[in-house]
Amino acid sequence: EVDQLLDSSTGRVSIHVAPEFVSLLRQRSWGQGVAEVELPEFYSVEGVTRLHLENGKSRLVSTFRPHQSLRTEGSESTEPRLLLFATAHFETSKENSRTPGPEESDFAIHYEFYETDMTTLNSWIGDEALSADGPDLRNRFEKAISEGDATLLDSVVVAGAPGEVRFLSARQFLYPTYYDAPEVDRPVPAMPEAFQEWEVGLLIQFQSEWQPNGSLRIAPQDRSDRGRPTAQHVVRWDREIGEQRWLERESEVAFPLFYSMKIEQPVYLHPEEVVLLGTLRPHPEEGETKQSIITVYARMEKILGE
Repeated sequence: EVDQLLDSSTGRVSIHVAPEFVSLLRQRSWGQGVAEVELPEFYSVEGVTRLHLENGKSRLVSTFRPHQSLRTEGSESTEPRLLLFATAHFETSKENSRTPGPEESDFAIHYEFYETDMTTLNSWIGDEALSADGPDLRNRFEKAISEGDATLLDSVVVAGAPGEVRFLSARQFLYPTYYDAPEVDRPVPAMPEAFQEWEVGLLIQFQSEWQPNGSLRIAPQDRSDRGRPTAQHVVRWDREIGEQRWLERESEVAFPLFYSMKIEQPVYLHPEEVVLLGTLRPHPEEGETKQSIITVYARMEKILGE
């Protein structure tokens, strides 16, 4: 889905783009017997952003993580990514065209998700004086990866112009939030009655605007507190960790269990500077003796028009 507008004064085209790639994973069952309901489960990669494109030049819009079932033959031992590029071809005259100002620049933000155990991270923090952007700590991660003491879980690039940005790589499915109680005098199982959609995966969402000092402020105004906008920058990573089941009048009732990790705050990004956004604590695996910590960094590149 694309909506475009040609700016003849700069010789660029401004596009609002909403890419989406959806694949059917399986049919998922809820309820039992005559009360059983089958609902589809999808894997979706999607985005919403705005870009300025110059004639004939390609731009990286974003990177996405495909579902494991979409891996190509021979990539089982690697972590493949989907890369989305955009190229515009149009007719325009550059006579009397002006150079776009700094406030009309685009940006690309690179997010990195590193995982290590809590004891190791705590020792690094004790060794290093944490500055506002934390580059020293990030360098520790790069060295630890080569030594097998840390893992790069994900690397995501999102691009845009000032405005709304939203990128998602997740499983999407409906699950029951309410069951109609089984009848006492009839052997009819509990019937799923109300459903809710959930996105299990990685979501990055924010609003952005350039500041007079050249930094980029990212913080969506998607909430309000007594009529006043509350700025939030959301990095959310949800996982499904199992199902909760019990018997209701000898009829089994099931609900999925989710584990949600989220960093939510406004951030100022300066070109080429690494910013430590925060840490996430993943759900421990069964039998795990060490507690892992996910550390999230962001680095912004300013893209100027010619």
